[in-house]
Amino acid sequence: MTDLIIPKKIADIITCNRNDLALGIKDMSALSDRIDPQLDGNLRGEISPAYLISMTFFPNTVNEVTDFHILGEHVTLRTAYSTSRIVGMSEDRQQVKTQSGSIYQISGLESSEPPLPLLLHLCHTLHFWRLGKRFGVLEVYY
Repeated sequence: MTDLIIPKKIADIITCNRNDLALGIKDMSALSDRIDPQLDGNLRGEISPAYLISMTFFPNTVNEVTDFHILGEHVTLRTAYSTSRIVGMSEDRQQVKTQSGSIYQISGLESSEPPLPLLLHLCHTLHFWRLGKRFGVLEVYY
């Protein structure tokens, strides 16, 4: 029987194939190249506290690609929440637009490690995106 490894921090989530994917916590300056003065779309709610999560595929190689997502608590739904890939950010850095066209208000941006419920939600999300098995992510169901 394999021991369950409960992640205590973002770096604990990926347990295999670490040369192919790295997770990190960033500040909104990481999205500076995505500023969109005409940010438009459907406002899907506010996320607070919020964590800007980087997903770097093939880190430190010529094929390196980084996607960004918001992880946090959806204020209206009162639940853990992950966005799809961020494609735009408002000039005041208070809103992001995702690949699906949704706009999220971001408040309470944190730079510390997310609490366990959000780490577990990220594990669940990575499996939902069909990345969990390949990277040895803890399986979380709810």
